[in-house]
Amino acid sequence: MISIIVKMKNIILCTLFVLFLISCTSEPIVINETVEDNTTIFDDPMYLKAEEYTVECSEAEDNGNYYYEKASQNYINNEWQLVILNCVTAREYYSDAASFCSRASGYYDIIEAEGDEQTLLELNVELAKVRMSENYNMYEACEYFEISSFYYSEGDYISAGLYMDIMTEKIISHDNDIKNYSIIYSKIIALEDKFSS
Repeated sequence: MISIIVKMKNIILCTLFVLFLISCTSEPIVINETVEDNTTIFDDPMYLKAEEYTVECSEAEDNGNYYYEKASQNYINNEWQLVILNCVTAREYYSDAASFCSRASGYYDIIEAEGDEQTLLELNVELAKVRMSENYNMYEACEYFEISSFYYSEGDYISAGLYMDIMTEKIISHDNDIKNYSIIYSKIIALEDKFSS
């Protein structure tokens, strides 16, 4: 019985102490305060995270392009093993770039907005998806480039040529993605100019 009274006394003292601390704070505690929201999507943490992933996509894509260019130079010099090595590295970067674009798209997609801000978000989702496709096409192009180079190194020019044809198809798809990217990106720039004016 005494232990129950002691526990109750401690609970009451703790509650009083907490209430005392609350009353001593310099700012009053307001419940259900209504604040006018003048923020834009550009202030939204989800938008900022999407932009961060977009930057990471660009960096990974640039690295992929660098190693693809090295592989192309190796191809000209008949350095088949170096083509393969540089294509493997390029594919890793293209895979990362596509993954970052996917994440950016996901973040842009969950933000709620209206009017021009919603249009901007939709364009960013579309752009991220085009960039994903662009990087997947380059990933596959490098994969076929590797296989073709392997066959060249083995002296099997027929098989090598067949895989080069498939690689060329992927490059054409990539180039079409670049055209779509340019169209969407110009719409985004025009809309962003509207926000800044």
